[in-house]
Amino acid sequence: MASKYTPGVIRNVFAALNAEESLRVLGLSLAANDLMSNLEAIEIFPAGENSYFFCNSIAIIREVAKLVARTEKSTLSQKFSEDTRNSFNELIAVLKPFHNTSLVKSILKPIRDVTFHYDLSQPPAAGWSKVLDQKRKLDRIDVGLMPDNSSLRGQRYTFADRIREEYVNQFLTEETIEQLITITLSIHGFVDSLLADLVSRLRDREDKSGNRTP
Repeated sequence: MASKYTPGVIRNVFAALNAEESLRVLGLSLAANDLMSNLEAIEIFPAGENSYFFCNSIAIIREVAKLVARTEKSTLSQKFSEDTRNSFNELIAVLKPFHNTSLVKSILKPIRDVTFHYDLSQPPAAGWSKVLDQKRKLDRIDVGLMPDNSSLRGQRYTFADRIREEYVNQFLTEETIEQLITITLSIHGFVDSLLADLVSRLRDREDKSGNRTP
């Protein structure tokens, strides 16, 4: 399947950075790509099968929160234009607070801590137990079947997806979901603005040296 993106090039922004700054930009760029891919996958996959991408996005946003906090005091932040600084400050306002009622601590962390730890018998398991206790009372549980019985992927364990979705929903409201989508788009916008800043710095450097390339 061909990519929907048209191939293109920009100036090598890493040429305007030292090694540590380059790693920060690379990490932010990877996070922006992964979050956008997840957002697109959530829209493509049917309800009930897209919870993985949503939970994965939550885990990524939590990691971005830690990266944002570290970037605030880094030399990279000194290279931000006013627009990029404003975009970055919006992310800080949402992602940096780590107190008990903050988005990161009260929503992102509990989901991240257990979603990808598949030994669910280990603490913290209270949230899982609450959902599973209800399921254990049922006579039947859901599965998804492939038309071709010989397929190695002939069955999807839909019941597991449903239980995970119910677990995650304990922490989420409609307002929080909208906020997470906004954060995903904001991170992408911030990285766009940052890369534009770095390209501009390279152009200014070329102008000063008289070696500007088209």
